[in-house]
Amino acid sequence: ITSRQKITFKYFSEELTEQDRKIAPYAVTSRYGHWYLYGLDLEKLGVRSFRLDRISGDIAPEGKPGSFEVEKDFDLASLSKSADEVRKAVVYLRDGRALALRSRSKPSSTQSAIAGWDLVELNFRDQERFIEEVLWYADDAIVLEPGDVRAEIIKRLELGVKRYG
Repeated sequence: ITSRQKITFKYFSEELTEQDRKIAPYAVTSRYGHWYLYGLDLEKLGVRSFRLDRISGDIAPEGKPGSFEVEKDFDLASLSKSADEVRKAVVYLRDGRALALRSRSKPSSTQSAIAGWDLVELNFRDQERFIEEVLWYADDAIVLEPGDVRAEIIKRLELGVKRYG
């Protein structure tokens, strides 16, 4: 980061496929028990964050030191702040299942319309971590809101079916 040298590494994507990444690293920060690397993804041409525990193998320098400048509008504080916002989810939980989610939830003000399921509300900060947790419970948890989280979960499930049957 301090030498402003591009780096390459293998990274496990959200779909758990190993991908080659080449970035101009800007900063490293910690959030809710995970370390993140922020930088300009040189293939996707946008600032991205990478969880360090998803990096596979060694990080290799690429090119010469001083080969890039950090974008003038890069603001780690605002990126971290948006990741710290508390968001509310509305989730169906199968009776007696998804105990970790259930332990942090409260009953929804709306009654469950499905027998054998509880409609609950719970707060989360780290969207990625929340999605991973919901996916862990497979068909025992169904996210209704927020819509962007629901869409991302559906996308990942569809990718899993496409890839693994």
